[in-house]
Amino acid sequence: ISTRHEQITSDSTIAASVRYYDQHGDKWHQAMAYHYRGMVNYALNKIPEAIQDLKKAETLAETLDDELLRNKIYNQLAYANYRSSNSPQLLKYSKKLLDSSKRMNDSVMVARSYMMVASGFANMEEMDSARVYMLQSLDWIDALDSLTQSELMDGVAEMYQAAGDVEKAEQYLKEWVLKHSYRGRAYVTLACIRQKQGRNEEAVSCAKKALGAADPFVHKQSLDLLAELYSQMGDSSQAYAM
Repeated sequence: ISTRHEQITSDSTIAASVRYYDQHGDKWHQAMAYHYRGMVNYALNKIPEAIQDLKKAETLAETLDDELLRNKIYNQLAYANYRSSNSPQLLKYSKKLLDSSKRMNDSVMVARSYMMVASGFANMEEMDSARVYMLQSLDWIDALDSLTQSELMDGVAEMYQAAGDVEKAEQYLKEWVLKHSYRGRAYVTLACIRQKQGRNEEAVSCAKKALGAADPFVHKQSLDLLAELYSQMGDSSQAYAM
């Protein structure tokens, strides 16, 4: 969270707001205060504190007639649990977000929610369920901006790669991801394809491109894959370094 000129480095201001509304405010203002403090803590990488605040906001919001507020809280809780590697809770809040987005008739959030549910199932290695939700998200792709469309196509490509359908995986990568924007996850998927094709040098090149990804899971995937590739190529020192 930031303004145009300043990055937030402290939660002291929003903490004062939480204390005030705990004593004097109605449930809506109290829920909003906890929601915003949760967002600040998330931005400060204080994930357990963020989840605690957001769950307090959720409890309050469930008693209110404000679907938009609940939608925002479910979305933030899903991301916070993704960051904390809590896949069951990621799945729980992604499903709540999906139901809420459908009630709001918000096409963009419905599409994103399907993707998030698929991610939750994939992280729990329930790939059949992940595929169902990922393919359902394609029905809503026209509502998304080009960057999010690329993210969706990347996920579909990864899904087909994991299922062994290399031709379809490469089709989605070529048509969307690599043409539209840099996507670290896309290069991991492409590296896995090249590895299965026995083109290890190309696989290493692709995996290295994913090392700069902001997503820590993608960064870890690329390190794991590089370690495996170097080992297969007989370079034990590079494998160990990875």
